[in-house]
Amino acid sequence: MPESFYHNFRHECAVPNGNPFFLDDDWLTTKDYDIELHEHFPVKKSEITIEISENLIYVLPFIFNELGNRITKAKYILELEEDWDDEGGKPYSEQTFKQAIDFIIEYTQWAWNDLNILISPPKIFHGPNQSIDLLWSESSYELLINIPPYPKKISRFYGDNKKNTRIEGQFNIKDYGQGVFLCLLANEQKVS
Repeated sequence: MPESFYHNFRHECAVPNGNPFFLDDDWLTTKDYDIELHEHFPVKKSEITIEISENLIYVLPFIFNELGNRITKAKYILELEEDWDDEGGKPYSEQTFKQAIDFIIEYTQWAWNDLNILISPPKIFHGPNQSIDLLWSESSYELLINIPPYPKKISRFYGDNKKNTRIEGQFNIKDYGQGVFLCLLANEQKVS
């Protein structure tokens, strides 16, 4: 960090007791206070960057941080080598991974932007035959979406609200009724 760091801002900052405070349009300098601002006054971030590879980078609003963490954990899928399962398993292509991640990001953004619903992120696993599984397993529902290997577009899904609703079927990941899964995800957090 440079000897003196100046920044003009108004940000909500977190403090250990959980009560936020605001830093107004004051000029702060680390030289004057001999501190690292980001260590003592953590500022809420506005976006996150997820680097999958040199050619595949996602930038998401910070509200999707948990989804970003799940995507980062799923990068292991791209590291699976030939015969990774000792049964002839084939490596997963970056295009298939991108197809799965694009789908979940687009769905999450649609629910947030159009419905003001923040859906929980799925766990992302390697699926059968070079497909990728997106799994929501919550106390009130389960939903599994299997994204096919690229360039195929027909996905299969199964959902259960653990009461009286079960759905299953298939859909085109590039042309589908976005609300089809909301009968399960409607239990998610609606933000006012």
